[in-house]
Amino acid sequence: MIALLLAASFKAAVLSVASGADLERWLAGNFLVRMRDGHRGTAKPGQTTLFPIVVQKARPGTILVADFQVRASDGRVVLNRPACCRAAKERVPGVYVLDPVPELTLMASDLEGLYTATATVRDETGAERVARERIVYTP
Repeated sequence: MIALLLAASFKAAVLSVASGADLERWLAGNFLVRMRDGHRGTAKPGQTTLFPIVVQKARPGTILVADFQVRASDGRVVLNRPACCRAAKERVPGVYVLDPVPELTLMASDLEGLYTATATVRDETGAERVARERIVYTP
């Protein structure tokens, strides 16, 4: 029973950032930097949003795989990537970043409103975590 609890103890999150430099700043930052820099909030037409999938508190050597999906506020799936992203080693101590990092570029013709990115992350034991991030698209 304890082994199952330890196996399922990892935490997954989806961030929303404007660039790879933002992700690097988040990785190098302290708690306050991570709170401030991990969530883009809004997106404008033509802007690309990166959605890094990060895992913390995983056992060293864990193999992680994630499904990724983005839905518009009307429920329509605008991006669907099953088993898209993987990681087998920590990027910085205690943090895995799954590769490749999903990205989304919304255009003027896209529906205004809330977009929800969902990552379902699994490890080699079958333990699973679901993480979500939201951005607001304002053309």
